[in-house]
Amino acid sequence: MTNIGQALSTIEATELIEIKNRPQQWRVFCEHYDSIFTLARTRNAEASDKQLLLGVLTKAHIEALVQIENNEKSANVVREAIATHLGKEHQHRFTYQGAEQLIFITHLWLYLQGCMNMDFSLASDYADQTVLTLTEHSLPNISEPSSQPLRLAFMASFYEGKNRAPNQSVLHKLSQKVKQWLS
Repeated sequence: MTNIGQALSTIEATELIEIKNRPQQWRVFCEHYDSIFTLARTRNAEASDKQLLLGVLTKAHIEALVQIENNEKSANVVREAIATHLGKEHQHRFTYQGAEQLIFITHLWLYLQGCMNMDFSLASDYADQTVLTLTEHSLPNISEPSSQPLRLAFMASFYEGKNRAPNQSVLHKLSQKVKQWLS
């Protein structure tokens, strides 16, 4: 039986630079969501690993968004205490793990959507929603001017997944081009 780490490795998610650079988030994610992936596999034996991953990553993304919203006050108190007692010049040395986990999960989730040839506009909306949540909750190092590079990085993960998606038929590609041209 495949675990979540193996399933993600099979679609080459572990090769994504945003995943390689976050080993702690990888470990936490796999530890937390492996049992959920296994349970989903048991309940939906006919589903593909990609379909199961999509369900688990959607759940993970929702949970990470809710965690940030629920922990906003506590995170602000900790940031203020650090700034007050250690000085603002040292504040950048501390990171809010909830935000880091949300960023990690969003990269994985959008990468998978690309691998599954899902709709660009939906992925773009999810990238916007995530960046908006991070900026609205005044998380460190993420402000309105710096949010665009993060959004672009999320979309780069989506396109990396698209590049690794199984080849579509020539007819399908042609019909997509015609639809784009007519839009």
